[in-house]
Amino acid sequence: MKISAYNSLTSSFAPGKYLAFNALTGAFLSLDDKRLDDYEALIESIDVTGCPPEPLRPFQKTLIENGFVIPDECDEQAEISRRYHGGKAGSRGLGLTIAPTITCNFGCSYCFQSHTNTRLDDARIEDLLTFVEARLEANTSLNVTWFGGEPLAAFDVIEKLAPRLHALAMDRNCTFGHSIISNGYLLTEPRAAFLASIPGFGDAQITLDGARRHHDVRRPTLAGHGTFDRILENLVAAARHIPILVRVNVDRRNIDGLEELLDALTERGLRHVGVYLGHVWHYTDEVGATDILTKEEFASLETQFKFLKFRKGFAIGASLPQPKRGALCSADSNNSFVLGPGGGIFNCWNEAHQDTRQALDRYSPATEPHPNGVKQQWAQYEPSAKPTCRSCHVAPLCMTGCPWEAAKVADRGDCISARFNLADQLRLYDLEQSVAFADKARQRPMGATEIVRGG
Repeated sequence: MKISAYNSLTSSFAPGKYLAFNALTGAFLSLDDKRLDDYEALIESIDVTGCPPEPLRPFQKTLIENGFVIPDECDEQAEISRRYHGGKAGSRGLGLTIAPTITCNFGCSYCFQSHTNTRLDDARIEDLLTFVEARLEANTSLNVTWFGGEPLAAFDVIEKLAPRLHALAMDRNCTFGHSIISNGYLLTEPRAAFLASIPGFGDAQITLDGARRHHDVRRPTLAGHGTFDRILENLVAAARHIPILVRVNVDRRNIDGLEELLDALTERGLRHVGVYLGHVWHYTDEVGATDILTKEEFASLETQFKFLKFRKGFAIGASLPQPKRGALCSADSNNSFVLGPGGGIFNCWNEAHQDTRQALDRYSPATEPHPNGVKQQWAQYEPSAKPTCRSCHVAPLCMTGCPWEAAKVADRGDCISARFNLADQLRLYDLEQSVAFADKARQRPMGATEIVRGG
């Protein structure tokens, strides 16, 4: 037998408690001092003799069952490749990122998009629906993300399309889901209520770049006016109808305003919204590199921000990292497409703003509904081929990360935060779970009993 290349062991925040995680199986186990001794004895025995100790203790059997120690013939790199290609081949359903328009009412300093006034007209709406009708398989799923530009700048398009897409999904006995990515400036309460009225709405992701003093400089209107206060007013009203997720794009210029932002959200009763950090990155040459945080710096800031949220009474938003299976995003998925307002089909969100002449295929005018050419770019993509990724302890969690970015570099992928802060992610997950368990215990009626099964 041999030791898995994807084991992680770290102490938790609780004295005498340790956390073991395997990135290939996703197994997460809680260890006390005795279990820690069992873990270390098993690893040492395998490392020295290639065999587990005899007799095996019960927890050591659990470790083997959960992939911390594996048979000699097990090829973990091959397993990563199988999961990727097998998941892609077996995926069903249809995922669409729809840009009703590429125009935008903001002039963000770090934006990499080229904004035009192109929008979906009635003819292209019909062509888009024809495209969906031809590709949506019965008894699967249809998931839509409204994107831009600023999608709410063409809200009338969403009003026309959303009900018809939902009806089409229902006719095919498919589940339907939709969400929106917006700057929030045009997210009025009636518009939020409309989005909520179409079944399957997930959330609205809204960007607030830290404190007002930073946000209004970084994300003004085209006329140069501040937008922070109006967005917050909209969020208060919209949150009565739909879930809100706040993305905070960070670089070196605005990281000192994160606490002020959380305080502003708290003052307006928005502590219940999700808040997370986005990494400003040089996706194109238009985004300068001077103020950009390195991957390591961003990972460290991400951990600090989650601690800050915890202190401020926000949900940490910690989740247990999960091994990936199948396509990584819309770019390399066989069943996901980015549909621009000019009739073009693109692989990646980062291409949605491009001119239709740059598109690899078209849905308008309505044509043969099998745009295989648009996916040919990623047909031979291999997530286990990058040399640095092959030796990375979190490779099963990302499989090179963003393929659009990973394709730019020969020897490594687009590293995710877990490469640098996995131990903290595990600790934060354990902390949030422990707090939730304690809260549940306090709410339980006197005399009630519960059986708890731990790892």
